[in-house]
Amino acid sequence: MISKEGNLKTELLAKAYSLFWARKYRILDESLYKILPGYPYLKGVYDQFTNVKERKKVVVQKGAQTGLTETAINISLWFLDACGDVLYTLPTSGDASDFSAGRLNPTIEESPHIDKMFLDVSNVGHKRARQKNYYVRGTQSKSKLKSIPIDFVVLDEVDEMHQENLTLIRDRLDASPYKWEMWLSTPTYPGFGINREFEKSDQRRWHITCKECGTEQVLDFFTNVQDDKFVCKDCGKELDKTNGEWKATNPDGRFPGFLLSQMLSPTVTAKELTEQYEDASDNASALEDFYNSKLGLPYVAEGDKLEKNLLNKLIKGYTAESIKNRRVRSMGVDVGSQLHYVISEKKTDGTKRILKAGKAVDFSTLKHEIISYRVKSCVIDSRPETRSARKLAEDLEGECEVFLCNYRDDYKDGVKFDRDQHWVTVDRTESLDTSLGRFHRGSIELPKYISEEFKDHLTSLVRVIEDNQRTGSQVARYKNNGADHFAHANNYDEMAFGRLGGSGSSILNAFLEESGR
Repeated sequence: MISKEGNLKTELLAKAYSLFWARKYRILDESLYKILPGYPYLKGVYDQFTNVKERKKVVVQKGAQTGLTETAINISLWFLDACGDVLYTLPTSGDASDFSAGRLNPTIEESPHIDKMFLDVSNVGHKRARQKNYYVRGTQSKSKLKSIPIDFVVLDEVDEMHQENLTLIRDRLDASPYKWEMWLSTPTYPGFGINREFEKSDQRRWHITCKECGTEQVLDFFTNVQDDKFVCKDCGKELDKTNGEWKATNPDGRFPGFLLSQMLSPTVTAKELTEQYEDASDNASALEDFYNSKLGLPYVAEGDKLEKNLLNKLIKGYTAESIKNRRVRSMGVDVGSQLHYVISEKKTDGTKRILKAGKAVDFSTLKHEIISYRVKSCVIDSRPETRSARKLAEDLEGECEVFLCNYRDDYKDGVKFDRDQHWVTVDRTESLDTSLGRFHRGSIELPKYISEEFKDHLTSLVRVIEDNQRTGSQVARYKNNGADHFAHANNYDEMAFGRLGGSGSSILNAFLEESGR
């Protein structure tokens, strides 16, 4: 029989520690709650959440269906009960609505204790719990994220969110004594979203000890999956995946981070993973999904991202000042707080030679660079300084042809120049395929002192396959994992470069030939 003192200790622990609370108030049936013998890895995540008023950030890079959304719900409801206000974010308002109705409301209704916490759960985006608030929001709308003071935010599926709104979400914590954050997501590509945050963390991985030979190891699909079993990398005996513990592999990390693969799940077999990998091996999109959703790892197919070692191989011994020829040049300009530009010329063998990658503070400075480098063809980002770009085109009439670029998605007419309106229209993905493909083919040279910033911008773009919401088909898109101004300046320069040495359809055909169309 449990004493009153024992009940009091249990109650205090439940209020102070998310795991005790979940065990006390969520377990109506073991099938409803995944702290089972097969899920010991989840305890490490719960252990990070105790009622202490100090800033906290926990990051989980995960495969799909590893129990983390259920864990996040439990922790957020415990926090609401014991601590303060919660904001649970998902990529879109539709996701938020589905989550609220399909996951959160049933969780509330199935537990008498949790049900009593709430005054009303009918509002999809805002549920009142006594004097506290539980908000559920998509991240695509800034207005829905403003004026919500909170103590704890859960960011679920970070990689699918509007990245530019993440700072706004975190700002909602400014007035809180807690300032807690929980980030979780299936990764997409290296250095983006959840993987960028995981790389900053202490990078905890589940270390399993083989009961036969005592070897400690982290599961690797290509090493530990053999004969449809998870086996020890040394002795080959079958592993008990529950015989493990979390260990930080980057002890100097700034906050706790966990890497969870479906290989740890008790409901996913080695045979299933092997079959899924074999089915995906000849399908780029399916292989990407296997790494992301099954292994919890970022993935980029060969050729979908430039690497710095490739760029370094293209650096030659020349400088802009050392080039004494009188060839005409091209320029591309990306418009932002600064004007990032790339200036190139065509060598006698037809390959491209970048002379300079620089930044101008205003259009007057840019005009001076155009004249100084004898630029005869220039393409400029049409936004946000459309008026200034158009004035530059008018000022340079007769000296340099200047076009304003209009990027389009799924544009089917190649590259369309309108000389009268100083306009060029192009498919964004196809044009980037062309300009970045030149680096992969080696038909470009870089100057001796090309900046690291230029390299960073070029390597920040990643070609990914995603669903086209309008047509339901899959399409290629370029996403960035950092600043990419020089990448787009180079892309605009590629369009201008295609016009050097001629005009009209012959130039357009040359560009289309280069792009492989």
